[in-house]
Amino acid sequence: MPRNESGQLEPGTLLAGRYRIERFLASGGMGVVYVAQDQRLADRRRAIKEIFDRFTNPEERAHAIEYFHREADTLSQLKHPAIPAIFDRFGEGNCHYLVMDFIEGTNLEDELAAQGGSLPESRVMEIARQLCDVLSYLHSFHPPIIYRDMKPGNVILTPEGRVVLIDFGIARIFTPQGKATLIGTPGFAPPEQYTGKVDERSDLYGLAATLHYLLTGRDPEKNPPFSFPSVHILKPAASPFLAQAIDKALAYKVEERPASAEALKEMFLYGRGLDVPPDPATAAK
Repeated sequence: MPRNESGQLEPGTLLAGRYRIERFLASGGMGVVYVAQDQRLADRRRAIKEIFDRFTNPEERAHAIEYFHREADTLSQLKHPAIPAIFDRFGEGNCHYLVMDFIEGTNLEDELAAQGGSLPESRVMEIARQLCDVLSYLHSFHPPIIYRDMKPGNVILTPEGRVVLIDFGIARIFTPQGKATLIGTPGFAPPEQYTGKVDERSDLYGLAATLHYLLTGRDPEKNPPFSFPSVHILKPAASPFLAQAIDKALAYKVEERPASAEALKEMFLYGRGLDVPPDPATAAK
């Protein structure tokens, strides 16, 4: 397949006899995302993730491909407005492809930069509410689906104000264990993720780290890990409910965090489970 000097597929390239590459969208350490037109469905735009196969051992590669198919099939069953629908998966050569909804919008990392480094509290509250809802959905499965990589760069904000989670980490399947970690993003990943022991509360830590960044403008990737100043130290005017909820979900010890995404949402909306006395107007809700 034709590629440019950067190794990216050239516009016009046809994949699987169906998806015509329109343009490069984004890249990461483990793959590239393109916008493509689905020629079987009225040229509808899709996002196609190209995942590079880094295995040299044929047996390891076979296991990775099997796992990729299983994970892609699992993700294709997810039905939630904050999760892009997955339509197809296939492989060509040493590359593997995942075809999903193309989501128009801006990731929260870029939105932060555009807004001068932090977002108004009202927007942070709405983003937090929507992200708690999608985490509640993922965690409702048996076993629960743990997202593992919550951060501003993985959250798209659509023009209508809807949030969408992207990058479920499926690309890591094709990186041998010795060559890459599976711990998420430093600064946003909780301590226990470094040992591989995660549960639903690990996602709450990543969410709280994201909300802390959105509200205060303090980038956790540029600071020592697990060292979040209290929200009120950096943002004295922040709502007590929201500030304390974020601080609580950032607890180093898993057992000291809220028990669920729903519990976290009730903390920042109504103050339930917090030290501040709830407002009578909201406590009755």
